[in-house]
Amino acid sequence: MEERAYSISYEKTNKKPSKKTSIFRAIWRWHFYAGVFVAPFLIVLAVSGGLYLFKPQIESVLYQDHFFTKETAGDDSSLGLTEQLDVVKK
Repeated sequence: MEERAYSISYEKTNKKPSKKTSIFRAIWRWHFYAGVFVAPFLIVLAVSGGLYLFKPQIESVLYQDHFFTKETAGDDSSLGLTEQLDVVKK
């Protein structure tokens, strides 16, 4: 039994692969190389696209202090709306 298994495996390793098998292996090899070179590009696209998609949420967290001010109740030093507009126009 062992001799038969050895002879079968030995025959398979010494046989030249058929043309169909070699073409199939070449296609899969090129498919692998394409994946190796294209995958990093796709990852960069996915990350940058995700950042662009969630840009409003990210900006609201990063620039919260620029979008909102503290309310000053009863503080006399604050300017009214018309006074602010006058200051901006000057």
